[in-house]
Amino acid sequence: ACAGGVGRVGNLAAEARRLTLSGAAGAARYPPKELFLRSVRLHHTAPHLYPMIFVKDHYSERLLFSSKMLSKDTGSKWKQLDAHCAEFVMPVPVRVEEDFKVLMKDKAGEYYLWLNTRFIEGQQVVLEARELDRYKYRHKSGLNWNLLVELNFATA
Repeated sequence: ACAGGVGRVGNLAAEARRLTLSGAAGAARYPPKELFLRSVRLHHTAPHLYPMIFVKDHYSERLLFSSKMLSKDTGSKWKQLDAHCAEFVMPVPVRVEEDFKVLMKDKAGEYYLWLNTRFIEGQQVVLEARELDRYKYRHKSGLNWNLLVELNFATA
């Protein structure tokens, strides 16, 4: 289920700088693409800290998805895959294009990440806790700093 096999995307910030510096050539190398967020998986997490998930479009700040608004009969909820891994499968894959934000909010606070679909290669992105905005400011001490957030996509 969760152990092993976690891929990496590489240094997204470095790729973004290369695109900016290379202008039109970079834009041709990284064309805009549409992806569908299928699931969010947390590795090395505590079972009592399942966050609510919000997905926003960067340009319009429009809310694309909120797990808080789901009814109990949708069947979408966190599923414990093993002792330290849980997955939230979207009831319907969420369409993302260009810049988007994934915000997670739990009892200990909130943390988020920004991504651009141009730089996502393959079907998966894995980010470490140090790559998540505001993760280090969470309210409870002793939280597991080895958290990995895995986003799984489908292409259009």
